[in-house]
Amino acid sequence: MKIFTSKQIKNLDQKTIENEPISSLDLMERAAHNLASWIFSHIEISTYEFWIFCGPGNNGGDGLALARILQKEGGLASVITVETSRSADNKANLDRIELTSLFYFPDLPVQSRPIILIDALFGSGLTRPLDGIYATMCEWINNSSSPTIAIDIPSGLPSDTISIDQPIVSADLTLTLQMPKLSFFFPESDPFVNDFIAIDIALDADAIRETPTPILLVTKSMVRASMAKRAKYSHKGNFGHALLVCGSPNKIGAAILSARAALRSGCGLLSLDVPQSAHNALHAAVPEAMLLQESLHRRISDGSLDVFRSTGAGCGMGTDERARPRLLHLLENVSSSVVLDADALNLLALHPDLWSLVPPHSILTPHPGEFGRLWGSAGSSFAAWEAQKQLAREHQVIIILKGAHTKIVLPNGDTYINSTGNPGMATAGSGDVLTGILTGLLAQGMSPEQASILGVYVHGHAADIASQTMGQRALMAGDIIEYLSKAFIDILPANHLPWSI
Repeated sequence: MKIFTSKQIKNLDQKTIENEPISSLDLMERAAHNLASWIFSHIEISTYEFWIFCGPGNNGGDGLALARILQKEGGLASVITVETSRSADNKANLDRIELTSLFYFPDLPVQSRPIILIDALFGSGLTRPLDGIYATMCEWINNSSSPTIAIDIPSGLPSDTISIDQPIVSADLTLTLQMPKLSFFFPESDPFVNDFIAIDIALDADAIRETPTPILLVTKSMVRASMAKRAKYSHKGNFGHALLVCGSPNKIGAAILSARAALRSGCGLLSLDVPQSAHNALHAAVPEAMLLQESLHRRISDGSLDVFRSTGAGCGMGTDERARPRLLHLLENVSSSVVLDADALNLLALHPDLWSLVPPHSILTPHPGEFGRLWGSAGSSFAAWEAQKQLAREHQVIIILKGAHTKIVLPNGDTYINSTGNPGMATAGSGDVLTGILTGLLAQGMSPEQASILGVYVHGHAADIASQTMGQRALMAGDIIEYLSKAFIDILPANHLPWSI
C-alpha cells in the first residue's frame, strides 16, 4: 500500500472528481457513508450517543455528513461546531443538519447515553498548529473520559512529519480515509493515533497506481508475490546452504534461536560457526544444523565461502578481542551480501574501518540502541528515519530499523513500513530470530530486498498469530519460531487439487 503526502492525497481527490466523474460533495457523501458503515458494523448505535466535533473545512464536512447518516439510521448524533466561514461542501452539509442537533461550542448537548466523541475538526491538509477556539475544543476532547474516534487523522497531528509540541486530539481510534498517513508510523504519534483502520473511499485506482512514492506499507498481498511455490521434484540443494557466524561462550542461546529460525524459514542446509564449547548444546538443540570444524575455519580464512548461498553474523558473538577477527575474516572473504545483526553492528560501531568491507546490499538489522551506536543520537524517531535513509544510501546497504512498524530502507532510500508485529516481541532473542529468518530466505535465492520485506513481515506475523493464543505478555522469541509455519501458510496457502482422488 502506498503512503502519500497530504499534497498527493489532495491531488488524488481531485483526480477522482475529474476522472470518475463525481462532484466533491458526492465524494464527501461516499466517504461519510463508508465511515458510517464501519460504525454500524462495530458499534451498537442504540447504546451510545455521538458528539461530532466539526471544523470549517472538508474534514468537518465529512463529520456533518456522518452525523446526518447516523441520525437517519436512528442514531443519536449531535454536531458541535463554531460560527465561522466554511468551505462550500461543508456549508452544504451544515444546511442539511437538523437544527435541534446543532450546537455551537462551548454550548453542548444534554447527555442521555454514554458518549462516543468523533473528531472531525481538521484533516490531513492542516498545515499549522491548532489555536484559539479549536485548541480549546481539542483540550476539551482530551479531558473527556469518553472514547474518541478521529476521522482521517487526529486534529492537529501533522500528516507528513512529526511535531507533537502543540495541541493534538488524542484519539482512541482513527478511521483514516483510503490509506494511513506517514506520521502514524512513529512512536511519538502513538498517544494521538493509538490504533487506525483504513476506510476505502474508492479514490481513483489509476491515479493511485500512477502516483509515485518512495514509501510503502507492507501488506500480505505484497509479500505473497515474492513467495515462490516449491516444485514437486525439489531437493535440499535447491533451497540453498546458509551459514550463521554467531554465539560466544555465554551467549549460545542466540545461536540456537537464529539457527532454528533459519531452518524454519526453509533453507535447504544450515552450517554454524560457533565456539567449540557450544557444539554439544547446538547438536542437542538443533540436530538439523551442521557445525563447522577447525579445518573449515581455515577454508574460510583462505577465502572459500562459495559453498554458502547466504551468511548471517552477529547474534551473541560478543565484542571482545575474539569477536573482531571472526567478523573480519568473514567480511574479507564473503563475496555476496550478508546479514549483520547485534554484535556485528556493535563491532562496526567500535571499528568503523570494517565498513569498507561490508558488501553492497548487505542487510543490517539494528534496534534503536544499536542504530544510535552506529549513527549517534538522532533526537526523534523521524530524525532517526532520515538518518537511516542517509546511512543506507552512503553505504549502499539495506537497513532494517526494528521496532513497532519496523522500517526497511533500501540503498536508494525507498522505505517499506511493516504492518505486522506486537509489543510481545519486545523480549530477548526476537532479533536473533529475525536474523535467522533473513539468512534462511536469502539462501533460497531471494534478493536482499525481497528477503528483507518478507522476512520482517513474516517475523511479525508469526508473533501476531502466537499472541492470539499465548497473549503478548508471555510471548518468548522461541514462540515466534514455532508459529513461523502458520505464518507462511497464512501468506501462501498450500495448493489443493480442485477434485478428490
